[in-house]
Amino acid sequence: MYLTEKKISIYIHQYSAETLLPNGKLTSAVSMIFSVTAEVACHERETMIDRNVSGMDEARPEGKTFGRLYSDDDLRAKYSKPLKDLQQGISIRKVAKIYDLSLDTVQRIKNAYYQSNLMLRACLKIIFLNMLL
Repeated sequence: MYLTEKKISIYIHQYSAETLLPNGKLTSAVSMIFSVTAEVACHERETMIDRNVSGMDEARPEGKTFGRLYSDDDLRAKYSKPLKDLQQGISIRKVAKIYDLSLDTVQRIKNAYYQSNLMLRACLKIIFLNMLL
């Protein structure tokens, strides 16, 4: 709930200004200060995002990567117990609750396991077909 709705006035000592008039309405000068401050903050945020994107665009051609650097093997090693429960058919939500993990983490563990199984099956299929030839 906003302070103005609760009729709470803030005194800004630096400007010798109060946010509310005696009748409970917002002071126009303070309203203008808040609007300008909000716009400056919005512009500053956009500038920061542009700088980050620009830096990332410059770093990509140099081979730099971003984000978490977990490989599927790392996930399977780090979360072997939750993985075993997933393999036994326990739901993602239950595994997340048992091991105090986020649903996204458990989903990532599950995907890492199934992706490796799919690749293993594909490799075995290729080997098997080559043996038949």
